[in-house]
Amino acid sequence: MNKNKALPIGTIFMILVIALAILGVGYALWSVTLTISGTVNTGEVDVEFSVHDPEECVDVNGVLTCPEPPEKADVANCTVEWLGPDGDSEVDLGPDQLVVTIDGMYPSYHCKVSFDVTSTGSVPVHVWLPEPSGDIPEWVATDFNGCYEDGVQLHQGDTTGLCTMDIHFTNEQAPPEGSSHTFGWTILATQWNEDPAPPADIITVTSSALNFSSTGWGGWSCPVDHPYVVSATNDCTLPVTQYLWQPGATTGSFSYPSTGTSYVYDATSTPPEEGSIAQNGGTGQSCHIILQCSDTAP
Repeated sequence: MNKNKALPIGTIFMILVIALAILGVGYALWSVTLTISGTVNTGEVDVEFSVHDPEECVDVNGVLTCPEPPEKADVANCTVEWLGPDGDSEVDLGPDQLVVTIDGMYPSYHCKVSFDVTSTGSVPVHVWLPEPSGDIPEWVATDFNGCYEDGVQLHQGDTTGLCTMDIHFTNEQAPPEGSSHTFGWTILATQWNEDPAPPADIITVTSSALNFSSTGWGGWSCPVDHPYVVSATNDCTLPVTQYLWQPGATTGSFSYPSTGTSYVYDATSTPPEEGSIAQNGGTGQSCHIILQCSDTAP
């Protein structure tokens, strides 16, 4: 009598796996993939000068005559160049520079140069009043405050309106004959939602009379509304040794906040007190310390 013996479970499983492999039977995972892509086309910030011819005038017996009389026309000449762009030609368009040249200038001659600023970019801008880029001679008469509001907002195609600078000098202001003078301004335009920090307000502060002994010390501070010292001078007739007194400064062998003399600055105030001290090194004298003080920390 024959008896059948059952195969082990493990053996049966392996046989099924081999059989499925032979038959090519398997399971597929159905799936789909999502993708994200983007394109950014940036706007442009751009402004340009508009071109205007200069106006030449002259004071005749105290009367301003515009245009200048024909007999004076060849004595002095004022020319204006409008240059630019100075950047990427696809973004920076139009004149970026206004260059004024005056030849043969004499007292009472006027070169009046008018300009305006136009926004040509797609991003609105704020246009700020001209700021000196160096020293400006006192005889360059300007009234930029009367041109347009500082920080005026312009959209594409908008203009600030005309501003005029009048370059002239009187007999009393006349620089040396045959001399040459170069000066200029810059105009900043910023995207409308990000204004630059306002320029520091700097004032001149003169101390009361300081009566120095032959080796005496004297000091003076900036006021609380303009607490930061920028520079210091004096009107003493005899030499004095003068120091700025501010955080990090060293006066001889003494460091802020104590001078080691009878004058001690208050480093505990907010902001710490700043100013200048001076030491006389000769005969006693009476003079003043003159400070340039700012409302903004350098």
